[in-house]
Amino acid sequence: MSRFDRIYKIHDILRTARHAAQRTFDPIADATLTGKQLTFHYAARSGTGRKLRKVHPQKLLHYRSNWYLLAQCNEAEALRLFSLYRITGPEISQANAETLTAEELDAFTSSSFGIFGGNPKGTAHLVFSPHSAQWVAEENWHAGQVGEWREDGYHLKVPYSDEREIAMEVLRYGAEVEVMGPGELRAEVAGRVRKMSKMYC
Repeated sequence: MSRFDRIYKIHDILRTARHAAQRTFDPIADATLTGKQLTFHYAARSGTGRKLRKVHPQKLLHYRSNWYLLAQCNEAEALRLFSLYRITGPEISQANAETLTAEELDAFTSSSFGIFGGNPKGTAHLVFSPHSAQWVAEENWHAGQVGEWREDGYHLKVPYSDEREIAMEVLRYGAEVEVMGPGELRAEVAGRVRKMSKMYC
């Protein structure tokens, strides 16, 4: 593995930074750079407790002030994204990690909006007001996005794999954007708006 291949494995998606605990970050970065397998306990979002994971590290990703490990998971038998803030007790194995191709990694991380990779779950259809559209029309949310001006504003269609993540982006624009579909995404945004409304009423 060349020096440039190793550098490529640490990919900073955004320039914002938040410090990950050194006792967690250092062994994970070491295993990623040296191409060694890694074991750790992971607390998934599902709240089912911490599970032991054995993985083949591929890349460290920095996205919206958080660090993530992209790795081939033995348990899932597939690529998975692990938040470093949910990892405890990382231990480096002496066994070499399997290395996936750049094409396989890019297919996982670039197929949908945001950090959550995998095949797109759906395509968000967003309509921005003429005011907010002045800036949105110049933004690149995803390589596969499609945008066009219509009489009622700027229509943007973006593939996504996780409603929660794109919902957070939509909420940044407040009343300047409406989710036209799919229904699941519209319901996710509507639910968050209702919760916010209760807080301020």
